[in-house]
Formats: sequence, C-alpha cells, structure tokens
Amino acid sequence: MAKRGLKPRCQPAIVNLLALGPLTVAQIQDQVFCAQRTAYMVVRQLHIERLVHVFEYRQGPVGVPVAVWALGDGLDAEYPTFRTNAERQRDYRKRMSADDRDFLKARRRQRSRTIKIDPLTAAFFGVKK
Repeated sequence: MAKRGLKPRCQPAIVNLLALGPLTVAQIQDQVFCAQRTAYMVVRQLHIERLVHVFEYRQGPVGVPVAVWALGDGLDAEYPTFRTNAERQRDYRKRMSADDRDFLKARRRQRSRTIKIDPLTAAFFGVKK
C-alpha cells in the first residue's frame, strides 16, 4: 500500500518519540509539529505493521476513551465498556454539588416560564408567540 501524502519526516520522528514512552496521538502531534490526522495515519500504519500497540486507554477531554500508543509488538489493551449518554449524565449529576443542582433547576424553571405582558402594551406592540 502506497503512503499517501505522508511527510517522510513524520514517521521516523514518531517512532523515535514513542521509543521514549507511551503517548496519545494528540501528544505526538504537539511534539512532532504535524497535523493530528497525519500523526494518526502514521500510528495506524505502524499498528498495521505491528510496530506499535495500544498500551492503555485514558479518559479523554469529552469523556471518550483515548488510546495511548507504545512502541513494540504487544497485545492491545482492552477497550473500556461502552456507556450510554444517560449513564454518563447520571454519574455527572451524582457528582454535582447542591448549588449546581439548584442552578440547573432554576434554569429549567426559567425556560418554561411564560412572560406576562400588560394588556395596554400588548395592544400597542402586539403579542409575540
């Protein structure tokens, strides 16, 4: 398979970087100064060639598991169990403080509130629905 548009400097730099220790694709991208897509394509190609493996999965910024890649032929770490959005929301609300819960309730009440308008003002400007 031909390498499409990959810069020849990226693959050796990524291999040298992974030799120092396990990293995520975002960390590789920051240190090699390449696009995240380029870093991912290189790592994926190295994974197909069995030169790197998934060392572990870390919690990403959005709550999605992120693969941590390590150099060497090893077994890939097991992907964490899938959690539905409802489960994540339930856990998030359990961790909320009482003030945060009150703020959330107040916001819901405010959204469902209907604004009462003076009849004279409604006669002049009309009623918005």
